[in-house]
Amino acid sequence: MRHSLEVRETIHKELEKNGVNTAKASLEHYFDGVDKSLQPGSPIYNLGLVERRKIIDRETENKTTTLGIRKNIASPSDIIVAYAALLFRSVYFANQETIETRKLLEKGLSKSLGITNSNLRNSLTRIHQDRELSHFLKYSQVANIDSVQFPNASIGRIRKHGYSCGEVVWA
Repeated sequence: MRHSLEVRETIHKELEKNGVNTAKASLEHYFDGVDKSLQPGSPIYNLGLVERRKIIDRETENKTTTLGIRKNIASPSDIIVAYAALLFRSVYFANQETIETRKLLEKGLSKSLGITNSNLRNSLTRIHQDRELSHFLKYSQVANIDSVQFPNASIGRIRKHGYSCGEVVWA
């Protein structure tokens, strides 16, 4: 991962090479503003998408702070996963009652929720075992094939369920 100083220098060199006269101080000011917006306590940082870590530079053995993008930080509730699966079904597979999980994954179901494929499958298993949510979808695994069945499921019914059980509220 490149350090902030390296990135700043590279950008300044590229700007000069392309004939753009930008003072280093302007670039520093810009990067300081970006850095402040990614500090703990700022609204962007509080979204939980960015993390700051102290790492040890192998060459100098000094601790430096780096920014990174968090991956798989989301953990949507099972009703959200069920709702998303119903939405994907209505958009991509409207005429199919049973869909291979692999096809939902290929369309981006787990990525749109910010979770791994295995976390999606775990959630589908819990949904299948849940007394209420299992009315909206059934998840089955046979050999190397897993699929999701949508028995009489409707987006309107799952919305109503979400509001009535308190899982979904208007902010």
